[in-house]
Amino acid sequence: MGLLISLIIIAILAILGLPKVKGFLGEASVRIYLNKLDKEKYQVFNDVLIPLG
Repeated sequence: MGLLISLIIIAILAILGLPKVKGFLGEASVRIYLNKLDKEKYQVFNDVLIPLG
């Protein structure tokens, strides 16, 4: 039983380490933080690309 739980934990940690998953979790945490800002005072822009040069 302990081996099964260990394998499940290792699998979950491996999945959480994937770049797509880490990116999604990072974007979700930023979205939650930005939603707490005063909507009267701040305007949030998503997916903005700023060209260089």
